[in-house]
Amino acid sequence: MSDRAERASVIVHRSIVETALNYPDAETGSAILRGFLGASFGLIDPSEIENPVAKALVAVTLPTVDAAAERYDKAVEAGKQSGRKPKWIEREEAEQLYAELGAWKRVAEALDCSEDTLERARAKWRVDDKAKSKAEAAPKADEAKQEKPPKQHQYTPEEIRYYSRIEDSPIQSAKPQAQEHDSNQQQPQHFPTMEEKAALIEKAFAGKHQESEP
Repeated sequence: MSDRAERASVIVHRSIVETALNYPDAETGSAILRGFLGASFGLIDPSEIENPVAKALVAVTLPTVDAAAERYDKAVEAGKQSGRKPKWIEREEAEQLYAELGAWKRVAEALDCSEDTLERARAKWRVDDKAKSKAEAAPKADEAKQEKPPKQHQYTPEEIRYYSRIEDSPIQSAKPQAQEHDSNQQQPQHFPTMEEKAALIEKAFAGKHQESEP
C-alpha cells in the first residue's frame, strides 16, 4: 500500500464531492470533505473522525483511493507514466525484422514497443522519404527546364503578309532558317485583297456577258 503521508496527489471521486456539497447539513458536508482529503493524504487518522456520516463515507471510499495510488506507483516504476521519454526505433533494425517476421505486429513485440509507437515511426519514415525524393527531383527539373530550347514565335497570316513587304523584318530573316529546318512545311495560304477580289468579280461578269452575245 502506498504511504498516504508521502502522496503528492490523489484521485478525487466526483460522487463523494457531490455528496458533500449537496448534503442537507452543511456542517456534515464540510466534515465529509475534510475527512476524505485528510485521510487520503495521511493527515487524519480515519478512526479519529468524529462525524459518523463522514467517518462511514471515508471508510467506504478510502480503499478505492489507495488502490488507485498503488496502480499509479506501479505505472511510474514501469516507465508508463504520462510524459515519459519516447522510445527510439532504428529503421534499419525494424525493416530487417519485418523481412524476417513478415508482420509489423510481431516487429513491435520484438522491439518491445506498442504497435501505435511503431506506426508513428513508420509514418515519419514515409514523410522523410517523400521529402528526400522531392529534394532529389528539384535539381533535375531545373536542368531540364534550362536545356529546353526557346519556343519560336508562330507568325499569323496577317503578320506574314505585313512583314513580307518590309525589308530586314523578322519574317524576312526567319524565312531561310525556316526553309532550312523544314523544306516540306506548308506555305502560308494567300488571302486575296479587296482589289484582287473586285478584279476577279469583274472578270467573271465580263466572261458571262461575252457568252450571252449572239
